[in-house]
Amino acid sequence: MYGWELGHLEQGHVYSLDSVYFDRIRNWIITAYERGGMNTVSWHGRNPLTGGSAWDVSSREVVASILPGGEKHDLYVQYLDRLAAFFLSLKTGDGTFVPVFFRPYHEHTGSWFWWGKNLCTPEQYIALWRFTITYFRDVKNIHHLLYAYSTDRFETPEDRHAGKHGRYVTWHAATIRRQFPTRQDRPPGEARWARSPGDRSCFI
Repeated sequence: MYGWELGHLEQGHVYSLDSVYFDRIRNWIITAYERGGMNTVSWHGRNPLTGGSAWDVSSREVVASILPGGEKHDLYVQYLDRLAAFFLSLKTGDGTFVPVFFRPYHEHTGSWFWWGKNLCTPEQYIALWRFTITYFRDVKNIHHLLYAYSTDRFETPEDRHAGKHGRYVTWHAATIRRQFPTRQDRPPGEARWARSPGDRSCFI
């Protein structure tokens, strides 16, 4: 399993927010597939309303602004068009499209991204998810993406909008970690970020 980040692609940059050139990411994705591997892609897209980073949570109107009819909807579609061009370029030498797990809007049960729990309503989040997948699948004719719906911690199925996506989700997953504030709080040999005891969640 190989993981890649596409943040900044939506702005037309040549390299990601991790300073990795997208041409190299494309080639590595294809190489990984030809070796028998599977690729996952996350996208920490810029805040389309404020122009800040994915971590800019200064406004609760971002998701509303990019849904159909919103003031930033056309900009968001431009973002998707740039991602679509990249996804459509993921082909082997014989023209076979490379399947990729795409993990947009992850950890939305937290509130550290502009699409997070306290930054939009459940209905707005669901509408954003469905619009994004429908646009890729039905407008851009992309059929080699597998959609990973990945939360952070949640208390009930309702918190993660479980069961409300149907054919819009390929894989359900969760990222569940605990943080030790200081080195003294950590069990011996355990990293600052660690899986909670007994956690069997799927990480992607």
